[in-house]
Amino acid sequence: MSGLSITSPKSEWKVFKDAINSAEYPNWKLFNDWVVSRGIPSLKANRFNRDSKYLNIYGYPLELDYLDIRELPPKWYRFDNLK
Repeated sequence: MSGLSITSPKSEWKVFKDAINSAEYPNWKLFNDWVVSRGIPSLKANRFNRDSKYLNIYGYPLELDYLDIRELPPKWYRFDNLK
């Protein structure tokens, strides 16, 4: 978690996102190389899965999900993993 407010300057969010992407890249590269070695198309940078055109689920507490300031992409559904 960044600790940044949703109203924090975009420049602060960019610094945070860049740091996360940099830290995750070595693990993503290993995983993506493994995926490709099995004949599967490469993943998007720093993504460990693909979005399904049928159904996507994610576990996240409702109280922390901020659905009032962002919409879910099509075919994405949350389940509350604190209940």
